[in-house]
This record gives sequence, structure tokens and C-alpha cells, in this order.
Amino acid sequence: MNSVGTFVFDSIKPFVLKEANTNIRNDVNKEVKKLPQRFPNSISPFDQLIAELRRKVRDKGFDPYKVQDYNSSAGVFDIYLTHTWLYGVASFHRTKDIKFELRNKTAHMLVEVGTQRLMGTTNWDISFVAGMLSRAGTASFTVEYIRVQANASQSLDTSQHPNLDDIQVELGNIQVRFDGLGTVDYVIELAVNVIPNLLRYQIMDALEKPIRLKIQEALDQVNVERIIKENAKKLDSGKGLEGLEFL
Repeated sequence: MNSVGTFVFDSIKPFVLKEANTNIRNDVNKEVKKLPQRFPNSISPFDQLIAELRRKVRDKGFDPYKVQDYNSSAGVFDIYLTHTWLYGVASFHRTKDIKFELRNKTAHMLVEVGTQRLMGTTNWDISFVAGMLSRAGTASFTVEYIRVQANASQSLDTSQHPNLDDIQVELGNIQVRFDGLGTVDYVIELAVNVIPNLLRYQIMDALEKPIRLKIQEALDQVNVERIIKENAKKLDSGKGLEGLEFL
């Protein structure tokens, strides 16, 4: 008699677990099928965030963007690029699918954002042997694209803030058109050959560090515990994904 209970339980356990697994799977699948209707792939939450960031970039007057002056030495030549402006930086958008991965109790996210073709202008000045001979002029240029790839992570310890692990900035091909060159001599030839590369260095130096700081600054303001608690209440109330708030 004492063994009857255990015998009965062991006999019906596989049947009960199988039924529970089937019912739970069916219920979860039904809810998952509803998600695309509430949250279409064409307007993901990250794309909505990107659209809001574009608006903020324009509102704060960062498009056009003034690049810091740049100077470099090439042998006996000193080259200066001043009053450099970049137009179209607010055209950035998501260029690839967002990738998530869980490793060592940490969630990793890889995001890539890129711009459309950018336009720019700059003033250039080349001096030879401490100013004994110099040439100056203006130039307009195009940058095929700027791409920013960011790798961020979030520990499963929700008391910690997200962290920016790595950032890569890539510039597309740069084409320069010089205005008012006048007589073509070896100084002008040097400008034509050197200035496109200097513009690349100038733009990279001006963008990479501020972008890194701004992203980490935004991540430091994310309170993961608060987000989880607030959104958990909304999910329990039946509002679905459209009611969730991440920022």
C-alpha cells in the first residue's frame, strides 16, 4: 500500500509532462504569431530610435558638421585644412540586421549604422620651407559613406549598465574637386595627391572619439532594472509590445 502512490505517480508522469509540454508550446506559439502584427519588422524599435536621433542631430545644429582644423607636415611642406564642413551627417540609418549573442552570462549586441553620400567643403593652404613659397585655395569633396559599427554588451547582472566594447568607423571613397587652382605647378600637384588622404584623417579624428563618448554616455543613462520592472508590469497588464518603453 505504501508503494502505490509512487507507482501511480511514475506511471502517469510521462503522460502529464507530454501534455503540459504540448499545451505550453501551443500557447507560446499562438502569442509569438501575434508579435509581427503588433510590431512590424519594417518599423523596429531600433529604427524608431534611429529616426529620433536623426531629428535630434538636426535640432542641435550638427548637420552641417564643422570639422576641427587639421595640419600635417610632408617633408619640407606644411599643409593646413581649415573651415571644413560636412553636409548630410543626419542621413544615417541601420545598414545591417542587429545581432545578439549570449556568452559567459553577458548579452552582446552588434549594430551597424551608415550614412548616405556626404558633401563637404574645406580651405587648404600649403607652405614650403617655412612660408617662403605657399599656395592656398578652396576645395569641395564627397564622401561615399560613413559607417559606424558598435559592439555593446549587457551583463545578466541587471544592476550594471550596458557597456560599449568596441566601435569601428569606416569612410568610403573621397573625391575632391579643387576650385581656382590657377597655374598648375608641383605645389598644386602635391595638394591634389595629398589632400584627399588628409581629409580622411581629419574626418576620422573628428568623428570617432565624439561618437564613442556619445554612445557610452547614452548607455550610462540606461537603467536596466527599471526598464525590466516597468515593462514587466505592462506585459502583465496585457498591453503587449507596443506599450514597452526602452529609454
